[in-house]
Amino acid sequence: MNKQYVSEDRAIEPLGVATKSGYWYVAGNDLDRNEIRLFRLDRFSTPVKEQGRSGAFSAPENFVMSDLLESQARSNTCRIKVRTDKAYALRKFSTLISSGEDWDTLEYSYVDTSQLFRDILWHRDDVMILQPESLIEELRNSLSQIEAIHG
Repeated sequence: MNKQYVSEDRAIEPLGVATKSGYWYVAGNDLDRNEIRLFRLDRFSTPVKEQGRSGAFSAPENFVMSDLLESQARSNTCRIKVRTDKAYALRKFSTLISSGEDWDTLEYSYVDTSQLFRDILWHRDDVMILQPESLIEELRNSLSQIEAIHG
């Protein structure tokens, strides 16, 4: 199951299993996307099926599971405004800066702008980016491109 809670079948060559922040992950070469990716085990919605021969592939020489997990660290931050009692998924990765009657101001930690924009847009008008201005501009540009393509 992906982050949008839509079930997807994946074919991977498993490379490692590890835990981070209370979640178990399997790393593998995603055969559909032709890249090494992390998959959270709690998002698997069906039993894993084995296929292929044992030993049919090997891990890249430079593969280190801990390095891959570290690359998913939430090392970027931005300031966001969140409607009171909304967006608990974002609050989990935030520090409260101030609280008002209708809105809270939070310092939010994220991995990259792609993940940030998915998270922010998921919550629609319950969340706004306040700072830095460069993120606001990048989000506006991305939305303008989507509008130009899809109308």
